[in-house]
Amino acid sequence: LGCNDQFATAAGFQNREEIIGKSDYDFPWKEQAAKYQIDDKEVIKLEKPKLDIEDIMPFSNGKQSTVITNKVPLHDSSGKVIGVLGIATDITDRKNSEERLLKTKKRTQEELERLDS
Repeated sequence: LGCNDQFATAAGFQNREEIIGKSDYDFPWKEQAAKYQIDDKEVIKLEKPKLDIEDIMPFSNGKQSTVITNKVPLHDSSGKVIGVLGIATDITDRKNSEERLLKTKKRTQEELERLDS
């Protein structure tokens, strides 16, 4: 139904209007489209959000990012669920920092053990 400009650009489109009428199979993450559609159908059927979904998402520029996605039911004016509103946040930098910290911790522990022996 739509998106913001940042999402449209990440998906390889010039503007948000080009997104209208597309499905997950029309985007760089088409390999994961079936999974995303299962999530969306669950949100619609249960009328409950699906939160903190961590995933690796490929973008049109060839970059892969780690994202956290939250999906909530989208209602019309009468309260009927008509779709899903999804918000994805790129957490790639955070994940990379966590990985570097874990490697540093491991090296430090190994060095301390070497000094103790």
